[in-house]
Amino acid sequence: MITVLTKGRLLDCVGDEPLENASVVIEDGDIKDVYSGEKALPKEATVINVGGRTIMPGLTDAHMHVAYTHPSISMQFQDPPIVTALLIKDNCERILQAGFTSVYDMGMANQALKKAIDDGIIKGPRLRICNAMLSPTAGHSDFYNPVTRTGVPEDIGLYAMPRIVDGVDEARKAAREQFRAGADCLKAMVTGGVLSPHDEVWHVQFSEGELRAFVEEAEDVGKYLAVHAEGLEGAKRALKCGAKAIHHVFYCDDEFIQMLKEKDAFHVPTLTVMVKALVEHSDEIAWPAYTKTKIESLKKIIPEMMQTTERIIKSGCNVGSGSDLIARIPLEGWEIKLKTECGMTPYQAIKSATVVNSKLFKMENSIGTIEVSKWADIIVVDGHPDEDAIILADPNNVRLVMKRGDIFKNTIS
Repeated sequence: MITVLTKGRLLDCVGDEPLENASVVIEDGDIKDVYSGEKALPKEATVINVGGRTIMPGLTDAHMHVAYTHPSISMQFQDPPIVTALLIKDNCERILQAGFTSVYDMGMANQALKKAIDDGIIKGPRLRICNAMLSPTAGHSDFYNPVTRTGVPEDIGLYAMPRIVDGVDEARKAAREQFRAGADCLKAMVTGGVLSPHDEVWHVQFSEGELRAFVEEAEDVGKYLAVHAEGLEGAKRALKCGAKAIHHVFYCDDEFIQMLKEKDAFHVPTLTVMVKALVEHSDEIAWPAYTKTKIESLKKIIPEMMQTTERIIKSGCNVGSGSDLIARIPLEGWEIKLKTECGMTPYQAIKSATVVNSKLFKMENSIGTIEVSKWADIIVVDGHPDEDAIILADPNNVRLVMKRGDIFKNTIS
């Protein structure tokens, strides 16, 4: 099957300038030709005239929780499984319709959900998964309630339950369990967090020995350790031990930036969940009481958080794009806009969500740019998002979504 997108303005995420009057030829799911001007088209081709709109790679997000459906994880576990399953399906469909063709799920999505999408049972973005979130006792993702003596229920196969890990030997076992369950990377909680009941965001979690065990086990199978790190000291410990991706970070210093560079590691800011979901929309969401208390403190440091991201961007470090969206909050695309408020140009922010993220996904040979032989993960967007990134924050502006050559959305008249 051959599909040709014509009369477009191409952002290939390789060069610095758009290609006008561009066409992209797709055959059997791959990009076969990219050119400007006119060429004779195969008679059997399906031709879509995009009318001057922008053709660009499918967006990616390096930190989502597509199977996390409620503000409180205890609320999620209380819902009937069929309800939760349908909410997860809705999440996946909404994310794809917003133009995100690949997503790294950083906790709760499992191999079954990944297979359901790959098999076409659910229409959603291509998934990379870490499987279970790894936490020490009383750490971020330990949801045990000592009053009710309840915590994470029995695994029913619907999502990947958080895994409590204490000690080096257990760290190795937990890592191997995740890879057996289909994990594409490991995710460890090295600091506290806003949504956890037993810690503060600056608390440091996991010893160097435990972290080195995670890193060694991941590297032995060609994968890597990503970490949740809102506090700076936990982030530094993780980098020291070999973590490849540092997610969040509210503050930084020269030492942290130097470590990022020396390790050739990635920073994933996750501004959307902090600025939009937790602060601007905090009153609209039924957060647990302990989360509401933390949000009040968080509101005061948003300017410093934005400045931290700006400082890391200007230093030339690897900066990926991840929103950390949870609980069916429809804010896809905002991460790109928010990074433009931290010093990136709109096109640089788009590249962070395409070509830069493709390296975190370990899929740089397949996705992230529009080039011959790569997979046809392509979206068509109204306007010029490389000049005004707010365009990508409205899914209605995403007029066509193609994943590996299959069209999942087309509202081009």
